[in-house]
Amino acid sequence: MGHQIWACLTLEKLIEDGHEIVGVVTEKDSFDDESYKRMAKYDCYCSLKETAESLGLTVYQPNNVNSEEFIKVIDSLNPELIVMVSYHTIIQKPLLDRYTIINAHGAPLPNYRGRAPINWAIINGEGETAVTVHFVNEGIDTGDIIYQEKVEIKEMDASIDVLKRSLPFYPKLVSKAVKAIERGNPPRIPQNSFEGTYFPTRRPEDGLISWDRESRDIYNLIRALAKPFPGAFTFHKGKKIIVWESGLPPIKTRISPIPGIIFGKTEKGEIKVTTRDSYIIIGKIQPVEANEIVPADYFKMGAKLGT
Repeated sequence: MGHQIWACLTLEKLIEDGHEIVGVVTEKDSFDDESYKRMAKYDCYCSLKETAESLGLTVYQPNNVNSEEFIKVIDSLNPELIVMVSYHTIIQKPLLDRYTIINAHGAPLPNYRGRAPINWAIINGEGETAVTVHFVNEGIDTGDIIYQEKVEIKEMDASIDVLKRSLPFYPKLVSKAVKAIERGNPPRIPQNSFEGTYFPTRRPEDGLISWDRESRDIYNLIRALAKPFPGAFTFHKGKKIIVWESGLPPIKTRISPIPGIIFGKTEKGEIKVTTRDSYIIIGKIQPVEANEIVPADYFKMGAKLGT
């Protein structure tokens, strides 16, 4: 059960390992909207449906995977194990009672349960994330951990960089977990239900830049939402401006008590904007419904952002 490139890579690895795949469950075709297709430019898009069909496998796209009707379909397939990778439906008790189910999640569980873990980790200034394979229970990413490996987050990484770095861990760890389950001795590291953190789905409005935050917080938000994600944004004279790139100053210097003021520019056409504690250097911007532009060509010195 899965979606996107994580699931494609894992499916191919399970077949390479010699496992019989009795069926593939994925999202409806309409689920793959423009936000997913943008990832193709970064070699990070794959249709699980197309991959499975090319391998001669039967594909199912149920309206409700937990319905009695579809559980009967799964029963007819009689799987020994269900593997989930980026499947977006919470599995409910009737299926959990029938089958052993494992899931691969792109976070260092018990931290960053939930959605968009890489984006949230960068926003929060983390230096690493992880890929975790765990048993599925009735909670959200709360089942016993089987295997986990850390993934580095570098100082200048955008989310897409970390995502690409994490890709090989999905097939590797799922393959390892399935072999351990076959042997009958998989690790089971319990998660304390009161430990760790949970993060929700990112909403478009969450990308709004607050210039009264510290420079590093703003920098982290911008790189976490950089392409192919929707982008952090601000307003100028009521017009929405997407900010695609930024940088931190070489020396932390307090410039002005008023945040969001453009007070300088670089030879490359970048602009310098005041923040709560210092300033931030803004590279590429894009006014909504327009092309990318050099910031210094768009803003006047002394302009106030966020209005």
